[in-house]
Amino acid sequence: MNCIDRYLKICRPQLETFHSDNTLFLNNSGLPMTETQLSELVKKYLLKAGFDVNAACNVFRHSAATHLLENGANLRQIQEYLGHADLSTTQVYTHIVKSELNRAYSLYHPSANIIE
Repeated sequence: MNCIDRYLKICRPQLETFHSDNTLFLNNSGLPMTETQLSELVKKYLLKAGFDVNAACNVFRHSAATHLLENGANLRQIQEYLGHADLSTTQVYTHIVKSELNRAYSLYHPSANIIE
């Protein structure tokens, strides 16, 4: 049984209230967990694991979006995935990938090593 299945079968039913709806993650009051609560919980466990990061959930969002782009997803798909209203908000990820491209070019392309 994976972690989500176990949560759904064992933990979530103990938290559920009339106001829980179909939300996956509930807080201790049985209400849908807010973004802030989720981010604080993730940050707490990252700190316990020895990682010092701010905006923990955003780190995961940015990582996921960057991986999608690096592996062939187009910006429109990533925009939808992230829930951005404007495509220009999503375009920030192309800069991340371009910097990786520049680094790879410098490391591996023969003409990058030509001394003038």
